[in-house]
Amino acid sequence: MPLFEDYRPADWSAFIGNDKAAAKAKAIANRSKTTGKPFALWIDGPSGTGKTTLAHLIARELGADPCMDVTELDGPDCDGQAVRDLRSRLDLKSWGGGFRCVIINESHNMTPKGVQLWLTMLEKLPAKVAVLFTTTEGRGKDDLFGAFDGPLKSRCIPLSLTNQGLAEAFAREAQRIAEAEGLGGAEAKDYLALVRKHKNNMRAVLSEIEGFEMFREAAQAA
Repeated sequence: MPLFEDYRPADWSAFIGNDKAAAKAKAIANRSKTTGKPFALWIDGPSGTGKTTLAHLIARELGADPCMDVTELDGPDCDGQAVRDLRSRLDLKSWGGGFRCVIINESHNMTPKGVQLWLTMLEKLPAKVAVLFTTTEGRGKDDLFGAFDGPLKSRCIPLSLTNQGLAEAFAREAQRIAEAEGLGGAEAKDYLALVRKHKNNMRAVLSEIEGFEMFREAAQAA
């Protein structure tokens, strides 16, 4: 697996930045875990800020079995047939008694038919079901799905991530990962420059590190 998958945070303490959004997400998950009430989240933010990671942390908090109870789709694959298939599967009981979670990445690319079917689905979600949409398109863009845009988002709890104020924390984490993988050797300022180059997109940063961008031989470093 690529580094950004190998080092995806597995618990809340490892999630870097966006503290308020993370706290809100955890609170929503805890409340629903207690009540069993279903919910949908619309998670937006720039690339590489942790939207999918946040969705997986929510699923973990809800007690969803990652192999049996979590379904992850990309937006373009979320067409009418896919939503109909999900509807049938969500009627089944959870493998471990926890929540069943659906994660739709790049949700702005869902097909019109898929979006139309979600409008009905989201109003009739079974108990202990969470639908987590992630997208790089912010809530301010109100023309993603034409006439269906407002109705879809009104059925979701909004949650926004930002890439502001993350550079130093991301640089420290990037350096830690690079050195742990034997791909380091560069100075701290080089990691900060790399993070800023990619506008705080951690996934892009780790891809460059995996391409030996920060690798320095011991003699060179000296």
